[in-house]
Amino acid sequence: MHPSHISAAVLWTGGKDCSLALHEARAAGLDVRELVTFVPREPDFLAHPLPVLELQARAARLPHRRLVVDEPFREGYDRALRTLRDEGVRVLVTGDIAEVAGHPNFIRECAEPLDLRVETPLWGRERSALLARLLAEAGVRVAAFRVLGQVHGFYRHREYDATEPTISAVAAYLAGAATTYDWVLTPRGSTA
Repeated sequence: MHPSHISAAVLWTGGKDCSLALHEARAAGLDVRELVTFVPREPDFLAHPLPVLELQARAARLPHRRLVVDEPFREGYDRALRTLRDEGVRVLVTGDIAEVAGHPNFIRECAEPLDLRVETPLWGRERSALLARLLAEAGVRVAAFRVLGQVHGFYRHREYDATEPTISAVAAYLAGAATTYDWVLTPRGSTA
């Protein structure tokens, strides 16, 4: 358990990993006060558009802040992290899971000299198993398919069966892949 009075910020990209890290940080008792996205001076993200990140933050009931990171990037990140520290943030939470191309955690390297603690609650954990466990614990019925190591899934609540035709169509398409398998999770105690 972490002291709940220590201010934490989740580094937010809008993807599943930072979302899971937010969930795990809250479950561990961290006082997450904001979501932070590092952006270039003129951001134009195709994978995770900034308006979507704003909606996610609103849904999480947290403020969302964009911090500009200029080149050279190491110095840009140092400046952005110093801003967070100077405003009272003491813990950074990331959705990082593993080293990238053998490189250690970049944020941790930048934060260490600034006396910022970095929490990586997903580090070393298998993504699809973690996601499935969290959804099952939340009581969401899950139907998902894994192809070539990537999870492609459809998540639905028990009351909403409109995804059945899509799931069937995708399942039929994926049935030809040699590494395809499917799995279904239901909430504990459920017979449905």
